[in-house]
Amino acid sequence: MEFIIMLLAATSFLWGALLHNADAATQSSVSLLHGDGYASGDDTRNTLRFDATKVGDYGMVYGRADVGSFDDANSSINTRVVGHAGVGVHFAGQVVNANRVSNTSVGVGYSQLTKGYRYGIDVYKMQSNAYGDGIHTFAFAAFPIAYGFEYDGFVEHIDRSEGAAVTFGQSALSYRIDNVLVGAEWQHATNKNGIKGLDESVPQLRVKLEF
Repeated sequence: MEFIIMLLAATSFLWGALLHNADAATQSSVSLLHGDGYASGDDTRNTLRFDATKVGDYGMVYGRADVGSFDDANSSINTRVVGHAGVGVHFAGQVVNANRVSNTSVGVGYSQLTKGYRYGIDVYKMQSNAYGDGIHTFAFAAFPIAYGFEYDGFVEHIDRSEGAAVTFGQSALSYRIDNVLVGAEWQHATNKNGIKGLDESVPQLRVKLEF
């Protein structure tokens, strides 16, 4: 418990400092996704997603909120916040909250964030009320391909001290029309929610508006 409190204090300070950086550049978006064949929750689902990224001389902060099944009685919220202190090699922190799941991770990583592309990888020590202790690896990338097509996505792997390892990822291929991206996102999970054998592979239609 003391370890979790220290991690929360450290990452809260980091994100607060980054968010108040006057020289930071911000990009936000809202997305609508539709998919069919999920391994848990509603089999068919509409999701509303909010993203925001703030990058400055002192690092980056990224926040996401997914409102799954927002149009029916089974609505749920999944949030993720990632913080980097520094550019290139950096101190990193991440907090994820979902239904009955709360993960807090702190570690180090390396990233490059430019106007044309961005990529990075973080390795954390994680504590979770659902997964227990573990090593949490998180990698992301986004870049233009050609003829208006772009890629963006992430993958994470949790190697738990007890229980089955968990892998989760979302990869999207989109076509850009000004500040609107239209395409498909592939959501994949192995041992989803820490349940051995609960795997998932779902294509999701995605319309994303950046502002």
